[in-house]
Amino acid sequence: MGGSASLPSVKEKDLSLFVGTWNLGNQPPANMDWIPIHEKHDIYVIGVQEAAFSKEGNEIDLHMHRLLERMFEPDYVCLGYESLTPRTDHTFKQVGEFKDAVKKGTAKASGIRIVAFIRRSLAGRDHSVHVQTYIQTCGRLQGASGNKGAVAIMIHIDGVTLSFVNNHLNAHMEQLPRRIEDYQVISRRLHYSHDTFGDEKLKMAEQDDPEYAVEVMNKSDVVFWFGDINMRLQPLEDLDKRSEMHDIVSALVRERKFSELVAFDQLKKQQKKGLVLGGFSEGKLDFVPSFKFNKPEGVASGIEEVRDNPDFYANQKSQHDELNYSKKRVPSYCDRILWKSTEGVSVTCKHYTSGKFLQASDHLPVFGTYKLKMRMIKMKRQSSQPVEGFLKLHLTNIALDTHGSSSLLNSDEHMDAPVSITIFHKNAKEVIVLPAQSDRDRAWIGDYMLESSVSIPEAMKHPVLFLVRDYTKSEEDDYEAKFFGEGMLSLLNLTSRSISINLYQGGKPQGVLTADVLFSVAI
Repeated sequence: MGGSASLPSVKEKDLSLFVGTWNLGNQPPANMDWIPIHEKHDIYVIGVQEAAFSKEGNEIDLHMHRLLERMFEPDYVCLGYESLTPRTDHTFKQVGEFKDAVKKGTAKASGIRIVAFIRRSLAGRDHSVHVQTYIQTCGRLQGASGNKGAVAIMIHIDGVTLSFVNNHLNAHMEQLPRRIEDYQVISRRLHYSHDTFGDEKLKMAEQDDPEYAVEVMNKSDVVFWFGDINMRLQPLEDLDKRSEMHDIVSALVRERKFSELVAFDQLKKQQKKGLVLGGFSEGKLDFVPSFKFNKPEGVASGIEEVRDNPDFYANQKSQHDELNYSKKRVPSYCDRILWKSTEGVSVTCKHYTSGKFLQASDHLPVFGTYKLKMRMIKMKRQSSQPVEGFLKLHLTNIALDTHGSSSLLNSDEHMDAPVSITIFHKNAKEVIVLPAQSDRDRAWIGDYMLESSVSIPEAMKHPVLFLVRDYTKSEEDDYEAKFFGEGMLSLLNLTSRSISINLYQGGKPQGVLTADVLFSVAI
């Protein structure tokens, strides 16, 4: 790196992480004892679905907070808690009617929630921690209802961005196309939670404001996608042969031949096609399918029964040991945890399994523990030497390769599309827009420079974003038809080098952007 200014200290650090998901079956849990708080991980992220066990969202939130705070205090701090836009029932027939009810607080509570806790020492003055929350609905009434969709928490810690997306996709084996659509909608349109129905995001994204236009997953160093993804084990093509499929799967479960079940998994097949969670990794499926069990007896009639009784379900006979799956559904790995990371961050799955006690749900909780190794800015205030100057980034030999991806640029209709690339940094003095290139071997040979307008440590907290677009599309064209991929470059590694950035759009791989990058300091 050129220049003589003193740079902030960047160190490689390990973080331990717990991620857990549980579909509650709209029954109040008496405890969350499946969460291994004794393991003392640095960060815990928990997502639940079908948590609408009361008409009042405040009652649900209060009950969940009590259960979790009982476990995590005083060693941990709650970083964020979010629930999805309220859901609908048959009361509402029109979108406008439902939206009015949401604003008035009279719509029923949604069941999709996410919460994150961090070790108190990591939230102190020696660290920079910032949190944002996001939502996206995929439910009834043109997608306005929150009975399906996702909630997400983005955690910025010492220059690294970790995003966690808890989702609940459409149910039933035959609804695979709708699940694929749900995934793409969530990936593309996840928006700030204060923007209830995403109107602000759409408005700002149409103006190509990168803060809104770039998908959450495409501006994160690490993304965990988890929840009730609802993908099914389908050993036979004929969907009418549910009984035969149930027998096939149940026999393999009893024999603990879990590796053979993977061949039937809808999710693994869609990953190979690049349609759902392409580029994501998952721990080994070496446990029983988490759905659908016969519900245990003794279900609570309301929150009051379990509020002060963490042992409410203790006398139930565990049906997990009997593998007592319902005949109504083929046993499946509906509840999953997957991740992807960018250059400079490695994720190791240490443990991936399901819980062993049902309480009132027909799902088992599923959880994983992970080791994250990544570069982080040392934020101690007693810096021995102030950091002066401004960061310069030079990009040369930029090339776009979409071969082998699901990019529309590979289709006859878009193969010669005049594609441009916007290069953006939150604190740069200006935005770079590369000239449109319609040659099928798209390359930009010039020297393109970004210069920060803030101190180097502040600039390093945010990534450089790359937006591949066709800006010739008119306002009459489909808004999303002009998007051909997004990616990011972390500034926690200021070594001049050749880079390769994976591009995604709508949650699907779109190709690779390569370039040579040179960093320098302007004094």
